[in-house]
Order: sequence, then C-alpha cells, then structure tokens
Amino acid sequence: MSGADNGQPTTDAARDCGELATAIAVARQSIARGGHADLDALVERLKQLLDGLGAVSSADQQRLLPQLIGLAEEIDALGGTIADECRRCSEELAKGEVSARAVAAYAKNAVN
Repeated sequence: MSGADNGQPTTDAARDCGELATAIAVARQSIARGGHADLDALVERLKQLLDGLGAVSSADQQRLLPQLIGLAEEIDALGGTIADECRRCSEELAKGEVSARAVAAYAKNAVN
C-alpha cells in the first residue's frame, strides 16, 4: 500500500517534520536546564523543510498539517523557554548588581 492509499504523506517531509520537532524539543529541554542549543542549525533545518514543502502535493500538504501544527507548537514552546531563561538571567544579573553595589558601599564605609 502506498502512502497515498493509507492517508500518509508519500514524501520524506513527514519524517523530517517529526525529526525537527524532536530536535526542537531537545533544544528546549537543554535550554531549560541552563544548557545551550544550536539554534542556527535548527533554523536551517526548518528552512530546508519549508523549502521542500513546495515539491509536496497539495493532498500530502494537507496530510502533513497536523505535524506542521505540532512543529509550530514546539517552536512556540522553545520561544517561551528562551524568554523564561532571558528573564531568569536578567533577574540574576540584577541581584549581582545589587550585591556589587552593597559590597562597594560597605568597602567605602569600612575605609572611612
């Protein structure tokens, strides 16, 4: 049975979409743990996937829609995680700045 007969896309786009969604989820988890991710590589893979969709039939594009929506949700979650980490880093930097000012004030008063 071909992909068209069983309702599955007949291209590698479905596999690529799933693999990219997984890679984005892994990146999101890494960033949430304070790690890093190669966002440039993810962007390049997304670009390749989207460029390749032009060669996919309209029927297969329709079948891919749930996976593409899932991919978009992963991208949105990654953006949220990055925003959370930026906020957390800003808060930590602000705490460090307050501590540095307190140390400087204490040192100034100790000298006087």
